[in-house]
Amino acid sequence: MLRNKDELIPTRASLIARLKNWQDQASWQDFFDSYWKLIYGVARKTGISDAEAQDVVQETMASVAKQMPNLK
Repeated sequence: MLRNKDELIPTRASLIARLKNWQDQASWQDFFDSYWKLIYGVARKTGISDAEAQDVVQETMASVAKQMPNLK
């Protein structure tokens, strides 16, 4: 899927810091927009269906949101 390190998506520390605020809709949208295709693509490569891959995206995002208050 990824061919070289230049294709990796660097996560900005400032974005991660803003995600601790559950009410910051713009930052959460930015995070989602940056990563959903990557998560979806990896899920699809495992052979699961479109609907299942969409569920993986949703579950991954929910898991990240749940863990953000504990992130150091």
